[in-house]
Amino acid sequence: MFDPRMPRKFESGGAGLVSTAQDYARFAQMLANGGSLDGRRYLSPRTIESMTADHVANGIAPGSLYLPGAGYGFGLGFAVRRTAGEAPSVGSPGEYNVSSLSSASIKWHAEW
Repeated sequence: MFDPRMPRKFESGGAGLVSTAQDYARFAQMLANGGSLDGRRYLSPRTIESMTADHVANGIAPGSLYLPGAGYGFGLGFAVRRTAGEAPSVGSPGEYNVSSLSSASIKWHAEW
């Protein structure tokens, strides 16, 4: 069983999140709502735009640790799809997603 009080040996910027599926779904809904949930604003629209914009463009080449694969760039914590044809999964430019080492994954698109 996972004990969040025990030190982790694998260092990762996103590691250590301990949550329930319901809270993770609410977090995802807040992002899909542009930073608001249940009438309360948590992140500004500008922050959401910055988080979900590609900040690397062609600055990095896909490699074994570039997990989203070809056709993706990175925003602030999110993989951002740049092209439809190169990426290994079905989708369209403009979508963004986040995945974890435990295989939890959420995908959004501005038009959904």
